[in-house]
Amino acid sequence: MNDSVRNFTTRTTAALVALALVLSVVGPVGTAAAAQGLVVTQSPSSATVAPGETVEVTTTVNVDALDTVGAGLAVDLPDGWSITESTSTGIAQQQRNEWIWFDPSNVTGDQTTTYTVAVPEDADSGEYDITATGLVTKNGQEMETVETTTLTVERPETNAPPSADAGDDLTAAEGETVTLDASGSTDPDGDDLSYDWSVVDDAGTGVTLSDGAAAAPTFTAPDVSAETTLTFEVSVSDGVASDTDTVTVTVTPVNAAPTVSLDGPSSAQAGDSVEFTAAASDDGSVESYDWTFGDGDGADDAGSSVTHAFDSAGEYTVGVTVTDDEGATATATQTVSVSAAPPENEAPSASFTVSPDAPEAGQSVSFDASASSDADGSVASYAWNFGDGDSATGATPAHTFDSAGEYTVELTVTDDDGGTATATRTVSVSAALTPADFQVSGLTVPSSVAQGDTVAVSATVENAGDTEATETVTLGVDGIQVDSRSLTLAGGASETVTFDYDTASLAAGDHDVTVATDDDSESAQFTTTVDDDPTEHTLRVVGSGEYSSYEFSAAGEVAAAGSTLESGDSIVGSTASGGVTGTWSDAYTFTGSLERLSVNGDATVYVDGESVDPADYGGDRHTLRVVGSGEYSSYEFSAAGEVAAAGSTLEVRRLDRRVDRERRSHRHVERRVHVHRQPRTALGERRRDGVRRRRTRRPRRLR
Repeated sequence: MNDSVRNFTTRTTAALVALALVLSVVGPVGTAAAAQGLVVTQSPSSATVAPGETVEVTTTVNVDALDTVGAGLAVDLPDGWSITESTSTGIAQQQRNEWIWFDPSNVTGDQTTTYTVAVPEDADSGEYDITATGLVTKNGQEMETVETTTLTVERPETNAPPSADAGDDLTAAEGETVTLDASGSTDPDGDDLSYDWSVVDDAGTGVTLSDGAAAAPTFTAPDVSAETTLTFEVSVSDGVASDTDTVTVTVTPVNAAPTVSLDGPSSAQAGDSVEFTAAASDDGSVESYDWTFGDGDGADDAGSSVTHAFDSAGEYTVGVTVTDDEGATATATQTVSVSAAPPENEAPSASFTVSPDAPEAGQSVSFDASASSDADGSVASYAWNFGDGDSATGATPAHTFDSAGEYTVELTVTDDDGGTATATRTVSVSAALTPADFQVSGLTVPSSVAQGDTVAVSATVENAGDTEATETVTLGVDGIQVDSRSLTLAGGASETVTFDYDTASLAAGDHDVTVATDDDSESAQFTTTVDDDPTEHTLRVVGSGEYSSYEFSAAGEVAAAGSTLESGDSIVGSTASGGVTGTWSDAYTFTGSLERLSVNGDATVYVDGESVDPADYGGDRHTLRVVGSGEYSSYEFSAAGEVAAAGSTLEVRRLDRRVDRERRSHRHVERRVHVHRQPRTALGERRRDGVRRRRTRRPRRLR
């Protein structure tokens, strides 16, 4: 045990003794188990580091096997080494490289400290130990355990960088293979070198190297128009350090002979001028074109295009020689077969017809020059001038004169030998009649109609043109054609057209109506109104007697809902009754109309919660719906107290069914009586179109 650890042990023992004295005053904590040992672990157990680096070490003191209230840890480092930071678990005290854990009840489990060790910059290569000593005191006896981590310090070797040598600058002619050479590069340590060549400046030539990783790559000197300098760079590396060097290659141009081709006719006639054209190219410039025609004539420095006429028939070789700016030449030739000149051409004759010969302005006029001819050949082309600034080609053109007047039409025909002839003719054009134009105006339609009424739509149609015509006049409603008729009008004439349209299929609201011809249309709008749906009312009959009742009887078989029920009796005093007829159905459901309502005596009638005069309802029809089940055809309905039809339903509290059949049974059931009232249209009701009308709509009688 070294002095540091021993001192630590002494301090730890003193601390533990002090802790024991405190515990003796406080009282015993518990019965301690016999000490079984102390375990210290440290990681890493070994590592390799370089001077100036740090390493993190974790040390754990395990006292599970001991019944103790304190444990300690001391770390011994090599000289000059230090702990820069640390963290500990549990209740710990730290002083320099020492830690103490206390727990009055018991120190158990792992007590862990993680600390960072700094290796000195000047540490020599070799192995160094970090020693961790764990300590506990049990019954006055000190116990310790030591764990060591060995660190190997390795100082890195120094490297001398290489020296790059790209070789001497070079000169090469275009097209020549050039070799770059960096084999003169050296490394003081004798390390193997790697090479990396790159093109620094290709002067726009696009030159590339054969192998950029070789010590001596090659490339082909590119074509240039003048001396051009290329720059290359090599980077050499020994695996640790690198160095670069550059080299230039000057490429000189090499003159190439020009090229030339000759274009011209392969045949000609004696006396005709023939054109020949030379197309030449060169890596520099073409300075001259010298021509020979094979008939003794020639043209020196005459340019790239010349014309020549051969005097007589025969085979002639035409040649051109081009010379570039450095004196190089190239020649091209072509053979021309020259035939004898033909006899003199006879001019053609020109003539044409016009149809119609007295057209109107705007009318298409046909011209026909097919009668033109050529005695010694054929007519090759036709050229027309119509005298109004327009022209045409072809044997049979058509033309339209826009306005009336006298026009001189000229035809020029050309034959297959170039001969021409001209013919003229005056065409008198009269003013044109304007075409028929059916205009629509004065569209009239009521602003509002009731659904189902017939609406009358009228409009005036006028032919604004000069020409009589027949067109179809259509009636459209909401963009859909619903009617049409044919109308014939002379120029300037007009007529009023009327349509009758049934609005039964239209929904309530605004609708567009349009009267249209082929040339024009006019639209308007009307409104379709629909009587409001019947509103429901609450009927309440209040009598002064003991009860109010309705009695409805039906003779014979009662059929399905939709039967007609007619009420013939009236409400007298506190009793309301009525007779109905109908047919029976198994569902015991029928619907009828209560046509009359009268009240005698002290009874009061309420509709929608307000007292009303029964006379106001003498002509209205009310719908009665009876729902039941059974097999019989006679019912008597009685209701005590007030009888109300809230929301078109009368709640009948008692129903006595009388039996007219053989079994004569009597049952008590509950049924509902539905009474619906169809309201009248209010007198003087204002429609949406602003027109006041008086109209009462009665519901249909059910059949």
